[in-house]
Amino acid sequence: MDRFLFILRNELKQFFSVKKSDRRWELPFAAALASGMPMLIGVYFNHIEYGLISTLGGMTFLYTPNTTPLYHRMITVMCVSSGITACFFIGLISQAYPPSLFFIIAFATIIVTAICRFTSVPPPGPLFFIMALSVATNMKFDILQIPHKTGLIFLGAFLASTISFLYSLHMLRKYPKKLTVPDFDSNFSYVIIDSILIGLFVGLSVLIAEILKLQQYYWVPISCLAVIQGRAFRDIWDKNLQRIMGTAISMAMTYLILLTTPSEWGIAFLVIILTFIVEYFVVRNYAFAAIFITPLTIMLAEAGQYASHAGIANPGMLITARIMDIILGSLIGLLGGYAIHKTNIRSTLLKLIPKKKIPL
Repeated sequence: MDRFLFILRNELKQFFSVKKSDRRWELPFAAALASGMPMLIGVYFNHIEYGLISTLGGMTFLYTPNTTPLYHRMITVMCVSSGITACFFIGLISQAYPPSLFFIIAFATIIVTAICRFTSVPPPGPLFFIMALSVATNMKFDILQIPHKTGLIFLGAFLASTISFLYSLHMLRKYPKKLTVPDFDSNFSYVIIDSILIGLFVGLSVLIAEILKLQQYYWVPISCLAVIQGRAFRDIWDKNLQRIMGTAISMAMTYLILLTTPSEWGIAFLVIILTFIVEYFVVRNYAFAAIFITPLTIMLAEAGQYASHAGIANPGMLITARIMDIILGSLIGLLGGYAIHKTNIRSTLLKLIPKKKIPL
């Protein structure tokens, strides 16, 4: 009993603690612009659904490195914009054969995770690549719209790259500091073996969601990946607990937002505000940031339904579905983290696959 109380006190302390961070306000402000401007443009032209797709591409900005020279930053965001666009396109065309979703999402997660780890891409790592892929697999559209929708996400990514360039110029001028280019990570186990296991568990989350016949389960693999990609099991456990606790609070907030049925302009400005809050606090207190992550992502995925001219008939049903998605994905992510860090599965795969140093 004493040990349980000790663990509980420690987890609560982690939940409410605020970490120090050197992240300045300019970064969340620029991130909010990158995600919000496509929404504002879409609303202005009375096509919020276009803005929603472009906003996914706007997440490219979050991959802007903060300690590297300008040329490396631009190479990074351009590669990310191409990758997110490609993942979105693959998600769209995968709907032609739904039984392939497990394999497509698992394989894409393996490839993207391995590339991000090999090139030392910091968090969010593969998260938004798989988010674009997962959201695309759940979209309803005509096959002739694939080039149009792919172009929209690329335009959002291009706008984010432009904002990243201007942001980098400002930060390098105002806050000059020693700049370095990160080395490639050639650890075979970390880059290849872990990526394979992460991809399999993310794919497994999709398979279970399909077996359970969950509707619009785009958030299941995203929740799984968000939890499982920690370097240590302790990180995975803390993030999983904080995510579920933060989600419990955020659902009440999301439900109130849905009940108010905000206008399209209101949705766009809420996306900007929520993005700023999330990016400011995510490195300081993940649990607090998670409170705002859920309404933000639901708006990005569902806004077209509850805009001023529509509205969701049953917000409670939507909230219930998203709770199931997040809990299911988080638990599978926790299980995957345990399998990777607390069992012999990694060493077993290393024996089956010859261990080699990745050539640079």
